[in-house]
Amino acid sequence: MKTCLITTIFTLFCVQAISQDWFVQSKVGSGEKGYVVTHGGDTLHGTIMYNYPPVMARKIFFWEEGDDGNRQKFKGSDLKGFYFADTFWESHEFNDGSLKLAASQKQELFLKPKMKGKLNVYEYYIAEITDWVKYEDGVNKIMPTEMQTEILMKKEGEDFVKLNDVRFFQFKKGMSKYLADCESVSKDIADKKLKRAHLWDIFEKYNACD
Repeated sequence: MKTCLITTIFTLFCVQAISQDWFVQSKVGSGEKGYVVTHGGDTLHGTIMYNYPPVMARKIFFWEEGDDGNRQKFKGSDLKGFYFADTFWESHEFNDGSLKLAASQKQELFLKPKMKGKLNVYEYYIAEITDWVKYEDGVNKIMPTEMQTEILMKKEGEDFVKLNDVRFFQFKKGMSKYLADCESVSKDIADKKLKRAHLWDIFEKYNACD
């Protein structure tokens, strides 16, 4: 499902409803085996707290094996990433559109990879309202309002591009131009053989393009 919000009189902002391929609300507050990788390359095995996706995009709580239950908090700037829910979440620096950031500022946040190749595709989890979320011992007691998934794309050597960027509001024009270095995929989009509904097929075909 897709949620669209009118942010200005001229702008339509659309994001995908949160992916359900891993998140189970009843597990929130429990622990799952995993590991974290530091910027120094060390791998620390232990337990990661299961939390709401928009929270885990910004910070995780971790108990290292054999550390007598001492909890550590890690932000994106603290780690290269962490392994949780059968996926290695990566720390990346980008601007997520937060009001506290200027257009030129970036911060390191955790992204969940969905596809790797010439075009890397990630899910970034956000909540429309986060100030109302209450915490007790690091566990959310109120679900973040309007949890959503934003799709981010990144070509090697280039910055992140959001699927909800204005350039893709006219999907045929914007995506065919963005993927113009793969002529066959770009042409199929321009000819409406591949549309927004075929998004993941588009990504796969692009990454398979010679």
